[in-house]
Amino acid sequence: MKKLQETAFDETIAYLSSAKSLNWTQAQRASFICQLEALDASHAMACLSLNSLRSMISSMTESISFYSSFPAGEAPLHANSEDLSLPVYAALALYQE
Repeated sequence: MKKLQETAFDETIAYLSSAKSLNWTQAQRASFICQLEALDASHAMACLSLNSLRSMISSMTESISFYSSFPAGEAPLHANSEDLSLPVYAALALYQE
């Protein structure tokens, strides 16, 4: 079940950030999650933008590239590039369940 949660979390974050591929280690994922938790604790996650999300991911892995827009030019359902906090927080909650 843990592997399924990891895969779902990684794919969700990759989709929300429009990453071409997201291949990170357990330690990188854990560090990213710690950053998300710190943002949540400081209430800074209330406005997690696409650029902020990409910056956080880029700091985890140097070999990452992003599409200029979401696949097929469509944003994820109800996603706002200026505030991705809700879908990112939902992905984190499901991962930690």
